[in-house]
Amino acid sequence: MGLLEKICKYEFVPYNIVRISALNLLNNVKIFEDLTKLEVMPVLKANAYGHGIREIAQILNQAKMVKMVVVDGYFEANKLRMITEKKILVMNPTTLHNMRLTNHRKMSFVVADLDDLETLAKTRFRVKIHLKINTGMNRLGFLEKEMPKVLKILLAAPHLKLEGVMTHLYDAAALDNASSIQQLEIFDRVVEKVLAAGFNPSIIHVAATAGSVKVKSKFATAVRIGIGIYGINPLSLSDTQFDKLKDLKPVLSLVSTIMRTVDLKKGDKVGYEGTFVAKQPMRIGVIPMGYYEAIPRALSNRLGFVGRICMNMAMIDISKTNFKKGDEITIFSDKNDDENSITSIWRKFGLYPHEVLVDISETIRREIDFGG
Repeated sequence: MGLLEKICKYEFVPYNIVRISALNLLNNVKIFEDLTKLEVMPVLKANAYGHGIREIAQILNQAKMVKMVVVDGYFEANKLRMITEKKILVMNPTTLHNMRLTNHRKMSFVVADLDDLETLAKTRFRVKIHLKINTGMNRLGFLEKEMPKVLKILLAAPHLKLEGVMTHLYDAAALDNASSIQQLEIFDRVVEKVLAAGFNPSIIHVAATAGSVKVKSKFATAVRIGIGIYGINPLSLSDTQFDKLKDLKPVLSLVSTIMRTVDLKKGDKVGYEGTFVAKQPMRIGVIPMGYYEAIPRALSNRLGFVGRICMNMAMIDISKTNFKKGDEITIFSDKNDDENSITSIWRKFGLYPHEVLVDISETIRREIDFGG
């Protein structure tokens, strides 16, 4: 028996699997590149929106149009450093201690606070930075009135390379673009001040998924795309721009395995508190996946689930199917029109797609499908 055969023979076979479509991911990147004519910066924070940060990074190595990926913090950046061929932008504040622990060669850091900028300027660190501008979200970022001091600090700190300037739109998916337009006016004024001071940042980025097709800074060179990269259209069905993103394809499907079937009589109860009562004879399947792994408890007694979603198990009505013990069953579909797709669950039950996706446990194996 060869080595590969031995590995296959003894490899653990899981009940639950997240399948990742490389083709769909790359298709989605291309859609945003074509729509915006800007450099696409995929956001891989929160375990790549639950898809698996390592797996998504590996696929994006094939995307020549992608030059930089975006993560939340130092820990994610270090995960990717040996995997990705792309530059990495770290969006949330990183302590000087953690900066000392990492290789800055292909990392850039967002700076969004005067104290942090002053502290960084006093070091000898030669790092690339992106200034985050607060244009109305009031979470992180420099105010327009702080820019004279910001630019003065940077002019005195040549070891800090100003690679980028950015902001974040707080209501980009709104039907009315008024707030986003107002934010862009502030942002563009700030960029003009940066350029007038003699700086030449190469990466100027404003929009996330919704904003990418609705508004655009006159200085923009790139777009940060989060949920859209993974195939979810965040725009309202009534939005005039909705159709621009209609060809996005979900990247993820989540499957489990029926580990037991149970035949119920009329009147039998299912699960904690007996919240489901069979109105007629029926058959259910038990799967080893619950709210710890991925399934929102809010789906209890909805979407074919019967009884309460448990911590590590759930029960599904399989009366009208041929499912049997050992069969694979799709929990989240990668077809937008299916009733169990992330988009359909959001539209019908109001479960925020970002939250549903990032709640998929990292303990579930991710498998990349490179096929068509």
